[in-house]
Amino acid sequence: FSCEWAAAHFRFRRPHSDLAYALEAGKRGMRAILMAIQAHIITYLLFTRDTKYTGLERLCQIGQQEQGQALAVALAETLWAAGGSSRAVVCLITTAVTVLPPGGCRADTFTERVSV
Repeated sequence: FSCEWAAAHFRFRRPHSDLAYALEAGKRGMRAILMAIQAHIITYLLFTRDTKYTGLERLCQIGQQEQGQALAVALAETLWAAGGSSRAVVCLITTAVTVLPPGGCRADTFTERVSV
């Protein structure tokens, strides 16, 4: 992973704003992935989520909890599709070191914190 990928993140715009559904696009190298996830978020908010709002209100009338739910669904759908709809492997970054580098390898402070 490059430094750009290590620093990458998903961040929504302000909840209950006109762009509450939108992810902020950083200047880092993950814009293509961000756009794919954004498409899944919009699809979920418009067509899947159960809400009293209709039309474009479905995109704007969302709070922080709904943003998190939409992101979780979008990531799950994307990972499931990438695994051919048969499996998905998720790696989480922990604060504690989970594995030590084998002999001859240098620690990069990123890989050592991955938990599968």
